[in-house]
Amino acid sequence: LLKACERGDLNMVKCLVEGGADINAQNRNEETALFKACAKGKERIVKYLVDHDADASVGNMYNETPLVKAYENGNEKIVKYLLKADAEKNKK
Repeated sequence: LLKACERGDLNMVKCLVEGGADINAQNRNEETALFKACAKGKERIVKYLVDHDADASVGNMYNETPLVKAYENGNEKIVKYLLKADAEKNKK
């Protein structure tokens, strides 16, 4: 799942998630699929993962969250999306 996110392969991401892959699984650097998608600027994958309950609060081994990584990479659309998604989640 992490490789598919890193490569930007939305169809494979969908296939894996719908097939039961752990959306919040972490690699040896404690990065999640959402973290990888944010790091690579894969906006459509970020939206898909968040819509399927990926946890945006999970940080990597350096305590960087997907939001921090998107900000560091200058991806304003992803930053805004993650902030909006978090605000909507907190309303519930």
